[in-house]
Parts: sequence; C-alpha cells; structure tokens
Amino acid sequence: MPKHITINTISKTLAAATPLLLAPAHTQREFLTIQNTGGTNPMTFKTGSAPASATDGICLDPATIAGGQGGSYEFRDRVPVDAIYGYSTNGTTVLIFDGSDAGY
Repeated sequence: MPKHITINTISKTLAAATPLLLAPAHTQREFLTIQNTGGTNPMTFKTGSAPASATDGICLDPATIAGGQGGSYEFRDRVPVDAIYGYSTNGTTVLIFDGSDAGY
C-alpha cells in the first residue's frame, strides 16, 4: 500500500543579500523540493544555518522567464529534517515543497 504524504507548498520572496528561513526544522519531514521561480537571479539554500554568501550552500539557477520553472533541487535519499534557509545576492522568488505523513 502506498504511503500518503501531505505536501505543503510555501512561497517566499528573498530580499537582496538577506538570508531568510524558508522552512522550519521538522523531524518527520519525508519530502523536500526547492525551486527558484525568479526570472533573473540565482539563489542558494542551505540546511541547518543561513548561507553567509551566494556560494555558501546549494546554488539554483533562475527561471528562464519570470514564472518559469527555474533551477530546482529534490532531496531523494536523505531528506534533511533541520531548518532550510535561502539567500540571493539580488533577490528572487522561491517555492518550497515540504512534506510529511505526520502533518504539521
């Protein structure tokens, strides 16, 4: 029988050069995908602590057009349960798909 996971979709706007909490720690997180939906600026995300710069973490390219798919990262084998933070030198928009079978 397949497992039922509830996915919470979180939309955030990263201000220029300002780290932001994208998703709080969740010990029962089982799914996590992060997507840069901004049309021009790259972003970086990191688990556990806020990125100190645009290269301190996993970097995602911007969408090819505003509202497009952009760079994304899906955790497959080991999903982090600690907090997720984002950073963009010039600001961007991001979607976080955060899921668990235990709810929030």
